[in-house]
Amino acid sequence: MGFGPEEAVFLVGMARSGVSFSRVATIGRQACVLTESELQASFREFGGELTLSDASGLLHEQDGFAEPLFRRLGATEIVSIDASEYEGCSAVHDMNEPVPTEMHARFSVVIDGGSLEHVFGFPQAIENCMRLVAPSGHLLSISPANNEMGHGFYQFSPELYFRLLSPENGFLVESMFLAETGWQTRWFQVSDPAVAGRRARVHNHGSTYLFVRARRISEIPTRLATPQQSDYESRWRQARSSAIRSPTPRRTNAGFMGRVPWRLRRRAHRAAMGLKSRYDPRSFRRIQPVDLARTEPAGTA
Repeated sequence: MGFGPEEAVFLVGMARSGVSFSRVATIGRQACVLTESELQASFREFGGELTLSDASGLLHEQDGFAEPLFRRLGATEIVSIDASEYEGCSAVHDMNEPVPTEMHARFSVVIDGGSLEHVFGFPQAIENCMRLVAPSGHLLSISPANNEMGHGFYQFSPELYFRLLSPENGFLVESMFLAETGWQTRWFQVSDPAVAGRRARVHNHGSTYLFVRARRISEIPTRLATPQQSDYESRWRQARSSAIRSPTPRRTNAGFMGRVPWRLRRRAHRAAMGLKSRYDPRSFRRIQPVDLARTEPAGTA
């Protein structure tokens, strides 16, 4: 588990936008897996200065783990939580099980830097993260979203975090971003599917990660509200408001393509999709890294 160039840009951007790093909890002890110049660039994106010697010190102090970076961002307390001591974490706990109550509401920021996809009991693990956050504190999540099958147990969608980190559960998603890695990282701001009125779907070729910033706005209920996918909730509401529900009309193909056998149409569609990446502009808006520090509502695009 570690922070690369994209993760460093996200963390520095969150610090510049007002997230307090005074009391930090990380899920898993995180290492820094980037070069001095990449770390310098992450600070430079937001108008900060970091000398080469300072960058080298941050990356090599404490055997390359991320505690020096957190202290640079303002941390006075840093706790790393892991199921094993093999990387020298400061608290051993299996995230499949509830965290001790004495750790509840203790941290100004809780960071999942790519750990929860490795925990089988994700509902309990994300609930643990939420309960660790102090009132008005933040949960920062970095997780695989596309083209990382086999990396962990799971890949995650924007819909999951928008529905789970909701006011009903004591949280508000302030911003959400998607980063497609490759020769050049492309950043997108993600809209709430419930606001966009459509699913936030991506077809691309590169490894893609979801970056979430959510703030705790109220008390967390004893039992979290179970999230439902927003487009299904909308359909159910419409069905309840109608005395008789009409079946969804079967889609037909007109013109020349309508006469092409469906197997050939499917193969042509797959071939076309393999030639390009697709990001719906109503769900994903291309941004620059500096835009990560802006605090406009996450539902807008």
